[in-house]
Amino acid sequence: MKNAITRGSLAAASIALLSSAAQAAVLARYEFPSGAVTATTSLAGVTAGNFAFTSTSDEGAVGIDGGFSAAGNAFNRSDTTGSTEANALADDDFFSVTLSATNVGETLNLSSVTFSLTATNDNTELFTTTAYLQSSVGGFGTGNAVISGTGNSATQNVAGTSAASSASFDLSAPAFQGLSTITFQVRFADTTNSNGDLARFDNFTVNGTVVPEPSAAVLGGLGMLALLRRRR
Repeated sequence: MKNAITRGSLAAASIALLSSAAQAAVLARYEFPSGAVTATTSLAGVTAGNFAFTSTSDEGAVGIDGGFSAAGNAFNRSDTTGSTEANALADDDFFSVTLSATNVGETLNLSSVTFSLTATNDNTELFTTTAYLQSSVGGFGTGNAVISGTGNSATQNVAGTSAASSASFDLSAPAFQGLSTITFQVRFADTTNSNGDLARFDNFTVNGTVVPEPSAAVLGGLGMLALLRRRR
């Protein structure tokens, strides 16, 4: 009877631990304060790389295609982008960031990526920008699928900056579970061609959990069993 109670208690405790681990947390968050590219928040067990802006040709009329603003966001000028998804995926201007599990044997289970998206307009023409997210799981650039997202378009038709939309990308698919590392790239398409019209994004957040290596989980279970036996 006692063994049955112990086994039952251990099973219940294990289920509780698994349930706790299944609750997604913020793995890393980037708020770009004063143009900073480092993570403002990162979970223990996650190595959050710096955000980077890549441009292989300087197309912007003012000499800057995009990057990180002292105002506290990332930006990409519309005169460096095309108007379609295909244009965006073929573009040589993009943002990227890499997240990895810090400890050997641990992995990342991802649940979502979210960020806020705005459009900045220097006149009164209608201007819509759309963000596209890809990852090293599915590949980058033309011919590779984009991650399905909602709220990843922003429109501005007066001078100034549009209200932020909340972009959200679902990463609950099996392909995004059990990863030791992952890289994301963000590209843009828009409906204008002006160095004064910009796509801006902020609060880039990767959500998920850090999964310990199996041996650590087994040791944890044995430790719990020993504790239960001591309490009998």
